[in-house]
Amino acid sequence: MSSKGGARPGAGRPKGLPNKRTKEIAERLAELDCDPIEGMAMIANDTTLDHSLRLQAFKELAQYVAPKRKSVDIDATIDGNVSIEVVRYSDLDEDTSTQ
Repeated sequence: MSSKGGARPGAGRPKGLPNKRTKEIAERLAELDCDPIEGMAMIANDTTLDHSLRLQAFKELAQYVAPKRKSVDIDATIDGNVSIEVVRYSDLDEDTSTQ
């Protein structure tokens, strides 16, 4: 058993590079000439469809143009002063994973 375990610089798949399954799906969609974003946009814009279906399509499309908001902790004192601390949970995950 080796005493050199754990993460090593440069090991693994580079960030942003799709995994094998994701790449296969993208290639298959290209073969079928299927663009899921275009399909959702067509559903969202079709006024003959049910409103709940159109709303779901708009919600799915929105994530491609606007970031999802994350929760923020707010601590207020009785005297009316407000202290706001923005906590980026993704930064906390990175900080704790290196310890």
